Amino acid sequence: MSKLSRRALLAAGAAGATLDAIPFPVWYKQQAWADTPRIRYNAASPEGQAMLQKYQAGVNRMMNQTAETSPLSWAFQWYTHWVKEPPGMASELRRIYPQPNAPNRALAQQMWETCQAHNGQNEDFFLPWHRMFVYFFELIVRQASNEPGFTLPYWNYSNPAQAALPAPFRVANTPLFRTSRNAGVNTGGQIPANYVALDALKETIYGTSGADQGFCSSLDFGLHGNVHVWVGNQQGMGAVPWAANDPIFWMHHCNIDRLWASWNKGGCKNPTYAAWLNAQFVFADIHGKKVVATVKDFNDIAQLNYTYQEFEPAQASCPVQVLQLNPAILALLATKFVVPTGPLRVNLAAPKPLPQAQTRALLLQDHVRTLPTGKDIYLVLQNVKADAPPGVHYDVYLDLPQGTAPGQDLPNYVGTMNFFGVTMMRDKMAAMKPRTFSFNVTEKIKALQAKGELTNTPAITLVPQGTPDKAANPTIGQIQLVSQ
Repeated sequence: MSKLSRRALLAAGAAGATLDAIPFPVWYKQQAWADTPRIRYNAASPEGQAMLQKYQAGVNRMMNQTAETSPLSWAFQWYTHWVKEPPGMASELRRIYPQPNAPNRALAQQMWETCQAHNGQNEDFFLPWHRMFVYFFELIVRQASNEPGFTLPYWNYSNPAQAALPAPFRVANTPLFRTSRNAGVNTGGQIPANYVALDALKETIYGTSGADQGFCSSLDFGLHGNVHVWVGNQQGMGAVPWAANDPIFWMHHCNIDRLWASWNKGGCKNPTYAAWLNAQFVFADIHGKKVVATVKDFNDIAQLNYTYQEFEPAQASCPVQVLQLNPAILALLATKFVVPTGPLRVNLAAPKPLPQAQTRALLLQDHVRTLPTGKDIYLVLQNVKADAPPGVHYDVYLDLPQGTAPGQDLPNYVGTMNFFGVTMMRDKMAAMKPRTFSFNVTEKIKALQAKGELTNTPAITLVPQGTPDKAANPTIGQIQLVSQ
């Protein structure tokens, strides 16, 4: 990859510097480097390790040599994701910009706390917003590090050989180190493989369709949240307001973007509805000038002239068209309950037949025996909330026999859920929608049926991986087993 001169890099946005705001396509055409293909490298590769040295230099300058009032500062970029709490956005605006008309104050009000989708927004915006966020952050680090060829590396934690936090982030008293990480993370502990399984790549649709969460939500609620909760505590990666203060955040989200690009590369399609394509978000360029980015301009990394050193192989055969389907309830627990600090086992019940039904509802075992080709069965946990981050993951099991020690290698293991981004932290967060977790359990159900271990009132077992915070008070509104 060719390198540009420092002068060319600084000249990149000069044409748009006099404007208060500029649309991204206009801004992009004015960048001298825009036609130069760029590669984002694996952090474990020689190229990626070289980029991490440059990254550290850039982060150091952003943290220690750039005024907080600048859009190029560490705090400003962190707060674009979400403002630390306490003290919260209003207090931080007053502290950093005491005067209402202070330079960059209006831009901060437009940019800060715009992370999608932690405040009741359309979940479909999770991936494009973070692609934009990482894209502009990469430009700012390139500027701060004085390295025109810099690109953000990605942390491929799904590779067992790379399951530990990359070594430069574990060196104390450096800009990349944080004490707000969980036990073992800073000493080379490895993230469990089930937390970073690439199940989302098996999804054939982008958004939710009935009981099927789709790719975006599956990636967000699953692998993405699992990594956040494993890495950091409630003043680190494990909580939305503090997450972007940890420099590993950007390696994580670079990898999330790579997984989205891998899914697309395998032939799977993004949304095409106008409200998604035309949604706009505000970011700052290397001159601190406002750029208005539109989702349709970030729909494909080829549009942005960057790529990744490696992609994940395709795991799904995506249909040309997907119809919205109404799931049929096979078993359920319709009562809201609190998830205790220890293992929990609950039994689902057969649904009551509708008054107008002429025949009895099929029991679960009967339904599985007659399941048509193309139909799937999902375990759906709805209205999931918490008062504070529990700080742990929960493994989910289907019909785990009484007295059997849980383990991810058991056929009853369904998946892992986390409460990242689920907590109601204050007034703005109260607008956030309760979360729904959905697991495709078709093959699990069939295997249990074949062994004669499936019941008509299956048990769901939740096992916390650690001791949850007592203040969390996590609740689940309803559990359903459905087919569609």
